[in-house]
Amino acid sequence: FGAPLCTYIMDDQNVCSDAIPDELMREALKKSVLRLAISPEMASVYEAKYGYKMCYMPPLAPARLIPSRLIVPPRQASRLKGVVIGNIWGQRWVNLLRDTVRGSPVTLDWYCNGEFRWLPCGKDSLIEDSIIPRDPLKDDPLVEMLRQSWFTVLPTGLLDEADDRRFIAQLSLPSRVPYMMATSHIPVLVLGSRDTAVAHFVEQFGIGMVCGYDRMEFVEAVERITQPEVNLEMRRNALAVAGRFSDAGAAEWIWRSLAHGDAIDTRFEDLAPGSKPDLSHLLVAGRV
Repeated sequence: FGAPLCTYIMDDQNVCSDAIPDELMREALKKSVLRLAISPEMASVYEAKYGYKMCYMPPLAPARLIPSRLIVPPRQASRLKGVVIGNIWGQRWVNLLRDTVRGSPVTLDWYCNGEFRWLPCGKDSLIEDSIIPRDPLKDDPLVEMLRQSWFTVLPTGLLDEADDRRFIAQLSLPSRVPYMMATSHIPVLVLGSRDTAVAHFVEQFGIGMVCGYDRMEFVEAVERITQPEVNLEMRRNALAVAGRFSDAGAAEWIWRSLAHGDAIDTRFEDLAPGSKPDLSHLLVAGRV
């Protein structure tokens, strides 16, 4: 039909997964006038594999919800009570989270987008492990709740052979992370491998910490991330970059870039680390 095509790769289904055949992915990228990727890692590995320019465009947050002043939680809020937002994409990740939190002094309120039916355990088991299931919240009450909390926990993969969702953990940047950072400045504690895209994002901007699925390490990380001076510094870092993750003008940027045949400016590329990550080891011989 002659319509210009924009392809935005948000979850990897071709490099760390075989869900999309190489031939089909190559055809889609070849026919695309504009090719976007949700993380610098995704952009780097797809560009290396197929030879077509990939532009980094991160998840963005609604401009109306991004505050211009620093957000600090009330002093009476419990420092040992964190929140988990959205789905946890791997059943193994859920089990690892339970094992980590169980028996610790930390409690997590989990606002899940689903109905918890898919879990490898019941709600009662979660509660016994100090993970409290909560109904999902709309934007405004969700942001208000985040602004009242000291930290959020984001479980991700270990990137080992047993990881049941490696194709998500390795290259995808969960949209909830820039959203939470921009709208509430809440520090993020990533559980899992330091080599995941989300761990890179959190450490690059200094908005949180990364630790393994180990109870003692987890408790130490929570105690560290909730120290008032540490927590405040991470929030200041979030405030410093929050405006650059606003969705204001994003639609116009996509349409103008599509008409131009390339990104019209470097507003998103400038958010990526100075050097692209070397992920050549992901390009399996015979599939390139």
